[in-house]
Amino acid sequence: MKKPTVKFNSRGETGNIYSILAMTRLAILRQEKQRVLDDCALATFEDNGYGKETAAFLKKHENYSAQALAEFDAMCKRVYDSGSYEDALRIIREKVTLKDLDGRY
Repeated sequence: MKKPTVKFNSRGETGNIYSILAMTRLAILRQEKQRVLDDCALATFEDNGYGKETAAFLKKHENYSAQALAEFDAMCKRVYDSGSYEDALRIIREKVTLKDLDGRY
């Protein structure tokens, strides 16, 4: 799956690493929500209206958002422990595509 894109201005308020992390969290959760909805729609279509496949799908995928948040939290710890702004951006880029609208990074 393609990584979500987070746009920021490195010379403005959105260039603050905490702001970038907040936008990254939202982007990851939006992507996860869309993936689950797409998979659920496919499961609903495939079960021919009986509901068994849809129910099984929802049970199987109920913890995906929690897993995405746990991975985000682990990434945040690495960002907080990083030695520089550039290192922090490199770590965040593992999860999302960052686009600096000021063209600096």
